[in-house]
Amino acid sequence: MKPLLFILTALLLSNIVKAQFVFTKLNLPTLSFSNFEYTTNRWVVKNGKVYFTCTTNQYGAELWETDGTPAGTKIVKDIYHNSWSGVTTPNSTFQDVADLREFDGKMYFSANDSTHGAELWYSNGTAAGTQMLIDLMPGRFRGCYFGQNTIYNGRLYFAGDSNQYQGKEPWVTDGTAQGTYLLKDINPGILQLTNSSNPRDYHQNFGLLFFIANTTNTTTALYQTNGTTIGTVPVLTDTMPSNIEYSKAPVFKNNTYYISKGQLWTYDGSFAGMQLLYDYSKPSGFKGITTMDGAIEYKGKLYFSASDSTNGFELWTTDGTTAGTTMLKDIYPGINSSYCSNFCIHDSLLYFAATDTLGTELWVTDGTSSGTHMVADILGGKKGSEPHTFTSGHNRLYFIALNNFGYKFLYYTDGTAAGTHRLEQPSAVNDSLHALGPKRPVSYIPIHAGYLIADKSIYVYARYDTTWFNLWKIEDTTGKGPDTSASIRTANITEQLSVDIYPNPARTYLSVKTNAAFKHGRVIITDMAGRTIQTATMQQGTETQITLNDIAPGMYMADVWLDDKRSTQKLIVQ
Repeated sequence: MKPLLFILTALLLSNIVKAQFVFTKLNLPTLSFSNFEYTTNRWVVKNGKVYFTCTTNQYGAELWETDGTPAGTKIVKDIYHNSWSGVTTPNSTFQDVADLREFDGKMYFSANDSTHGAELWYSNGTAAGTQMLIDLMPGRFRGCYFGQNTIYNGRLYFAGDSNQYQGKEPWVTDGTAQGTYLLKDINPGILQLTNSSNPRDYHQNFGLLFFIANTTNTTTALYQTNGTTIGTVPVLTDTMPSNIEYSKAPVFKNNTYYISKGQLWTYDGSFAGMQLLYDYSKPSGFKGITTMDGAIEYKGKLYFSASDSTNGFELWTTDGTTAGTTMLKDIYPGINSSYCSNFCIHDSLLYFAATDTLGTELWVTDGTSSGTHMVADILGGKKGSEPHTFTSGHNRLYFIALNNFGYKFLYYTDGTAAGTHRLEQPSAVNDSLHALGPKRPVSYIPIHAGYLIADKSIYVYARYDTTWFNLWKIEDTTGKGPDTSASIRTANITEQLSVDIYPNPARTYLSVKTNAAFKHGRVIITDMAGRTIQTATMQQGTETQITLNDIAPGMYMADVWLDDKRSTQKLIVQ
């Protein structure tokens, strides 16, 4: 009897043992100290290899590949020779990282080879097959702005600029130089700063491609296109509300959802099709919903965060009708707000980050109020771990969360508190010990780096030993393997947005201002090693002034989070 009891006990314990992982450092050259936090914005898995961009001291920002071994981790092509960066940022002149887009069997990105400015390039994964597609702006001027791009009806859409059509306008390509052309000059003129339509926030519905464009220097409009110049027109309906927020509009049950002055509107594609679904704007001036960015469809309903003025911003759902638009649960009762965000479906449940008296932690719902609860209080006490960047894979949910020192780590969970663990080597020392100095922990990841789940492996930039950051492959050896819904998933950093930070250099105070709509804003000042130095809360419609509390002179990063969107700028304190 005792042997049988022992066997049963051992089997039971085996089911709750932490997952087993094998860590392999892929030995990239030394990552740039000032740019490591921007190391990747997109991964591409192709022909059994992982392709990515990263910035190293030796090569600058370039395109790399790995087969999961140190020997098989190498640069694809040094586009801009020596330490100058060939691969360029999507929306700025700084050359730190680029967005990779897989299209037509190749990878597309923006690059600068010193002879030409930042233009549209492609790669098939070989040095010989990595070439400039077209020189939109001849000479050493930038012609390609690749940060906002999309694929529609077998073509790639992006923002471009040329000598003939000054300003950033929508361009399209079929993957050939001859098939790359201006879709439409929406904001005509010769000055880029004032005559760019700056196409962005693409989404598809009704067989059409929708996007936002600047029609003048001060006005924007929602455009639709069928892929032709004549079919690229502004959207007009007889019930179009004023001050509508077009960005990040989700599509649910063939309707597109928009925000206007705290009201939730739907659009069915018809001339009379923009209809008020729910009015969160009462009392006068109160904006109970400011964005649908991150809204997700789950079990036949759309989930998002909103406030009805009686309660704070809480978890709401809609079935597409006014009567079916209701608050699911008041997670942080009273006028307090839980600010639910970062939604991710895993194992038939909906996971998200929410705030209550224990801070912002990991929550889950099955679609009912009684089935909505906290998964784990990762930090304990009132300081939340602020989980984000959720990815479902290997029959687990992975995410990034903070420790008590403000460093970011990769976690995984099986949906229970006991099954929520930090992903680290068994031999990792505690958070306050590291060869490079005190309070620089082993296992933490750069400020804004994402991670990739491919087959049974995880690729992440981190410090899993006592050396500097590097790219690591972490292999799951517990035998669970990838989930059946997808074998390749990418968790990326969020997109940049427009924020003014001044004065810079700063001495005793810092002002932060934005015209963007948001419901939850934070400013996080970190040093160049990723350690949080100071935080502040932002309020909608006001300029936030931060007193710099005894911050030593030097270089810092000012990280502004508006809901799930982020702006990061270098900050000099004198």
